[in-house]
Amino acid sequence: TGGERGKVDHPPAPLPQDRAFFKEQTLKNTVVMGRKTFDSIPSKYRPLPDRVNIVFTRRIYPSEKYSPRQDDPSKNLYYVNENNFQEKLNKHLRGEVYVMGGLEIYKLLWDKLSQIYLTEVKTEIEGDIFFPQFENLHRDPKTWSRKIIKSHNQPPYPFDLVLYERKIY
Repeated sequence: TGGERGKVDHPPAPLPQDRAFFKEQTLKNTVVMGRKTFDSIPSKYRPLPDRVNIVFTRRIYPSEKYSPRQDDPSKNLYYVNENNFQEKLNKHLRGEVYVMGGLEIYKLLWDKLSQIYLTEVKTEIEGDIFFPQFENLHRDPKTWSRKIIKSHNQPPYPFDLVLYERKIY
Protein backbone atom coordinates (compact mmCIF):
# COMPACT_ATOMS: atom_id res chain seq x y z
CA THR A 1 0.00 0.00 0.00
CA GLY A 2 1.00 3.63 -0.11
CA GLY A 3 0.61 4.44 3.58
CA GLU A 4 -3.19 4.77 3.58
CA ARG A 5 -4.76 4.54 7.01
CA GLY A 6 -8.33 4.48 5.68
CA LYS A 7 -11.04 7.03 5.10
CA VAL A 8 -12.04 9.63 7.65
CA ASP A 9 -15.52 8.15 8.12
CA HIS A 10 -14.69 4.52 7.25
CA PRO A 11 -11.50 3.05 8.68
CA PRO A 12 -10.38 -0.30 7.25
CA ALA A 13 -11.77 -3.51 8.71
CA PRO A 14 -10.20 -4.39 12.06
CA LEU A 15 -7.39 -6.95 12.04
CA PRO A 16 -7.68 -9.06 15.22
CA GLN A 17 -4.01 -10.14 15.13
CA ASP A 18 -2.95 -6.51 14.80
CA ARG A 19 -5.09 -5.50 17.78
CA ALA A 20 -3.70 -8.38 19.85
CA PHE A 21 -0.14 -7.30 19.02
CA PHE A 22 -0.96 -3.69 19.95
CA LYS A 23 -2.41 -4.76 23.28
CA GLU A 24 0.56 -7.00 24.06
CA GLN A 25 3.03 -4.21 23.26
CA THR A 26 1.27 -1.40 25.10
CA LEU A 27 0.07 -3.04 28.33
CA LYS A 28 1.74 -1.50 31.41
CA ASN A 29 3.12 1.32 29.24
CA THR A 30 2.09 4.82 28.15
CA VAL A 31 -0.05 5.51 25.07
CA VAL A 32 -0.23 8.95 23.48
CA MET A 33 -3.04 9.85 21.10
CA GLY A 34 -5.07 12.71 19.75
CA ARG A 35 -8.56 13.48 20.96
CA LYS A 36 -10.18 12.16 17.77
CA THR A 37 -8.34 8.85 18.12
CA PHE A 38 -9.37 8.66 21.77
CA ASP A 39 -13.01 9.40 20.88
CA SER A 40 -12.93 6.71 18.15
CA ILE A 41 -12.28 4.01 20.76
CA PRO A 42 -15.59 2.49 21.90
CA SER A 43 -16.51 4.09 25.25
CA LYS A 44 -16.46 0.75 27.11
CA TYR A 45 -12.73 0.43 26.24
CA ARG A 46 -11.66 3.99 27.06
CA PRO A 47 -9.38 4.91 28.49
CA LEU A 48 -7.34 1.88 27.49
CA PRO A 49 -6.98 -0.21 30.64
CA ASP A 50 -3.68 -0.95 32.37
CA ARG A 51 -1.93 1.85 30.48
CA VAL A 52 -1.32 5.53 31.08
CA ASN A 53 -3.46 7.34 28.47
CA ILE A 54 -2.22 10.76 27.38
CA VAL A 55 -4.64 12.54 25.06
CA PHE A 56 -3.73 15.66 23.07
CA THR A 57 -6.60 18.09 22.74
CA ARG A 58 -7.07 21.74 21.90
CA ARG A 59 -10.23 21.69 24.05
CA ILE A 60 -8.97 21.18 27.59
CA TYR A 61 -11.06 24.07 28.83
CA PRO A 62 -14.85 24.25 28.49
CA SER A 63 -16.58 26.37 25.90
CA GLU A 64 -20.22 26.84 24.97
CA LYS A 65 -20.00 23.88 22.60
CA TYR A 66 -17.69 21.47 24.44
CA SER A 67 -17.57 20.09 27.96
CA PRO A 68 -14.27 20.25 29.83
CA ARG A 69 -11.71 17.52 29.42
CA GLN A 70 -10.44 16.73 32.88
CA ASP A 71 -7.66 14.42 33.98
CA ASP A 72 -8.81 11.30 35.77
CA PRO A 73 -5.83 9.85 37.66
CA SER A 74 -7.94 6.92 38.93
CA LYS A 75 -8.20 5.80 35.27
CA ASN A 76 -4.66 6.87 34.26
CA LEU A 77 -6.14 9.45 31.88
CA TYR A 78 -4.43 12.79 31.27
CA TYR A 79 -5.28 15.53 28.77
CA VAL A 80 -2.47 17.60 27.32
CA ASN A 81 -1.69 20.24 24.75
CA GLU A 82 1.60 21.20 23.11
CA ASN A 83 2.49 23.47 26.05
CA ASN A 84 2.17 20.93 28.87
CA PHE A 85 2.78 17.61 27.09
CA GLN A 86 6.38 17.07 28.20
CA GLU A 87 5.63 18.06 31.79
CA LYS A 88 2.67 15.67 32.10
CA LEU A 89 4.50 12.90 30.25
CA ASN A 90 7.44 13.14 32.65
CA LYS A 91 5.09 13.18 35.65
CA HIS A 92 2.89 10.22 34.64
CA LEU A 93 5.17 8.12 32.42
CA ARG A 94 4.95 4.36 32.84
CA GLY A 95 7.28 2.12 30.82
CA GLU A 96 7.68 2.82 27.12
CA VAL A 97 5.77 5.49 25.18
CA TYR A 98 3.60 4.37 22.25
CA VAL A 99 2.18 7.01 19.90
CA MET A 100 -1.05 5.64 18.45
CA GLY A 101 -2.22 8.54 16.29
CA GLY A 102 -3.87 10.34 14.74
CA LEU A 103 -2.27 12.13 11.88
CA GLU A 104 -1.60 15.44 13.64
CA ILE A 105 0.02 13.67 16.62
CA TYR A 106 2.30 11.65 14.34
CA LYS A 107 3.36 14.87 12.62
CA LEU A 108 3.89 16.66 15.93
CA LEU A 109 6.04 13.91 17.46
CA TRP A 110 7.73 12.53 14.32
CA ASP A 111 11.24 13.76 15.16
CA LYS A 112 11.05 12.19 18.63
CA LEU A 113 10.22 8.68 17.37
CA SER A 114 13.01 6.10 17.58
CA GLN A 115 10.91 3.05 16.64
CA ILE A 116 7.74 2.60 14.64
CA TYR A 117 5.60 -0.51 14.73
CA LEU A 118 3.67 -0.36 11.49
CA THR A 119 1.01 -2.68 10.10
CA GLU A 120 1.60 -2.95 6.35
CA VAL A 121 -1.51 -4.31 4.66
CA LYS A 122 -0.73 -6.23 1.47
CA THR A 123 -3.68 -4.96 -0.53
CA GLU A 124 -4.86 -1.68 -1.93
CA ILE A 125 -7.16 0.18 0.45
CA GLU A 126 -8.92 3.30 -0.66
CA GLY A 127 -7.89 6.06 1.67
CA ASP A 128 -7.85 9.77 2.31
CA ILE A 129 -5.80 9.57 5.52
CA PHE A 130 -2.12 8.69 5.14
CA PHE A 131 0.59 7.79 7.61
CA PRO A 132 3.00 10.76 7.54
CA GLN A 133 6.48 10.20 6.18
CA PHE A 134 5.51 6.69 4.95
CA GLU A 135 7.55 7.03 1.77
CA ASN A 136 10.59 8.18 3.77
CA LEU A 137 10.55 4.95 5.77
CA HIS A 138 10.77 2.89 2.57
CA ARG A 139 13.14 5.11 0.63
CA ASP A 140 15.57 6.13 3.34
CA PRO A 141 17.49 3.04 4.52
CA LYS A 142 20.22 5.34 5.85
CA THR A 143 17.82 6.68 8.48
CA TRP A 144 15.46 3.75 9.07
CA SER A 145 16.01 0.00 9.25
CA ARG A 146 13.07 -2.30 8.48
CA LYS A 147 12.36 -5.70 10.02
CA ILE A 148 9.25 -7.84 9.51
CA ILE A 149 8.20 -9.12 12.93
CA LYS A 150 5.39 -11.35 11.73
CA SER A 151 3.39 -11.97 8.56
CA HIS A 152 -0.32 -12.77 8.57
CA ASN A 153 -2.24 -14.14 5.59
CA GLN A 154 -5.68 -14.56 7.16
CA PRO A 155 -8.79 -12.59 6.13
CA PRO A 156 -9.82 -9.86 5.91
CA TYR A 157 -6.39 -8.75 4.58
CA PRO A 158 -2.92 -10.23 4.53
CA PHE A 159 -0.47 -7.97 6.37
CA ASP A 160 2.97 -7.70 7.94
CA LEU A 161 3.78 -6.34 11.39
CA VAL A 162 6.92 -4.32 10.74
CA LEU A 163 9.40 -2.63 13.06
CA TYR A 164 11.22 0.42 11.76
CA GLU A 165 14.12 1.67 13.86
CA ARG A 166 15.71 5.07 13.44
CA LYS A 167 19.45 4.72 12.96
CA ILE A 168 21.51 6.90 15.26
CA TYR A 169 24.76 8.35 13.96
